[in-house]
Amino acid sequence: MIYTNTACVLGEVIDQLTAAMGDSPNVISVLLTCTDDTALRRLSQREIGSALDAHFERSATMAHRLNSGCPRQVHRVATDDRSIAEIAAEIIGLANWLPPETRSVR
Repeated sequence: MIYTNTACVLGEVIDQLTAAMGDSPNVISVLLTCTDDTALRRLSQREIGSALDAHFERSATMAHRLNSGCPRQVHRVATDDRSIAEIAAEIIGLANWLPPETRSVR
């Protein structure tokens, strides 16, 4: 199962999700990260006017909360200047979903 949500990498959320599954699932948590410059560039592509500053502030606050509130076992994957395919390949590798002979394919 793949579950995505901004806060799903926080320890208490991971605990709630695994408890809801009713067994002992193998959980691989990934936090996608980027620099403030990248976040500002991305937000400015979809937000306009005075809303940009507010969105950037909320984004920075949440990034700090996620980074400081995640358990150590959460993998951090940098997304700056990377394609979706590169990021996905790294996550798939972390999840160990591909057979060994295909892991170098990107």
